[in-house]
Amino acid sequence: MSIYATATIAGSAGKTTSVTSLAVLCASRGASVRVIDFDPQGNASRQLGYADLDENELTVADVLAEAATIADVERPALAPAGISEEGLPIFDDESDIENLTVVPAYFPTLDEMKERLGHITGGVTRLRRAISAAPPVDVTLIDAPGVKGALTLSAILATQADQTSGASGVLTCTLPKPKEIEGIGKLENLIAAVNEDRDLAITLKGIIVCDVPTNKRKLYQESVADLREGYGDLVAPSIGQAVGVPEAYSFYTPVPLFRNARKTTLEYIKVLDHFIAVGLFPEVKAS
Repeated sequence: MSIYATATIAGSAGKTTSVTSLAVLCASRGASVRVIDFDPQGNASRQLGYADLDENELTVADVLAEAATIADVERPALAPAGISEEGLPIFDDESDIENLTVVPAYFPTLDEMKERLGHITGGVTRLRRAISAAPPVDVTLIDAPGVKGALTLSAILATQADQTSGASGVLTCTLPKPKEIEGIGKLENLIAAVNEDRDLAITLKGIIVCDVPTNKRKLYQESVADLREGYGDLVAPSIGQAVGVPEAYSFYTPVPLFRNARKTTLEYIKVLDHFIAVGLFPEVKAS
């Protein structure tokens, strides 16, 4: 089982779109995939069928509180059959996304837990222990917050839940802009601090450059080229700016399952195939 925490330190940079897109693509190739929504915003849950949770439903916060297991909380990922007049997703018997489950997040409870987690003895390792105890899947993708904190630390540590997989580690997303690119170095510093403090060997495994403007591509080529020069094969093929991505979000649908996002889907296929070629996602078939 390979486990990837997708984290950024510089805010939103295509992280959730990348997690849900890679998850759907891996599942479409026959791999069993689990997405753990570890961001209080809950956007991964929203895109995988669970936008309308309430405090009485089990979520990832209950796993962190040790009041439930991952098996108790995870649900089949869903793609809507349509959208209601009120703009809400409609699901039917064919909405299940084959081979894909999600451990959903609910903002109030996970936001509260993030403040408590660092003050609980062993709190930041609870997710790692929960994954170790969960029914195994081929691929686990953790959608971590876009900021430094106890949840991001927990997600990074959770990549070590299965020590037999050398492919596990941290993925990150960035925009082709200085602020976001600088965040990669900050994330590396956090990973290094975690390794030194806990005698681990967690590494940054991949970088996805997202939302690259198509009409100003020359302006950003230097930034992407500098990334490739510095990080080599860690840098996957870029994801271009496209209206299909926000449209897919508004339709509560992962990009690969949204018909108006074909261009972006093909780009994410290239990302996945690149990662497979460099040794990541060993459980997933190459296209």
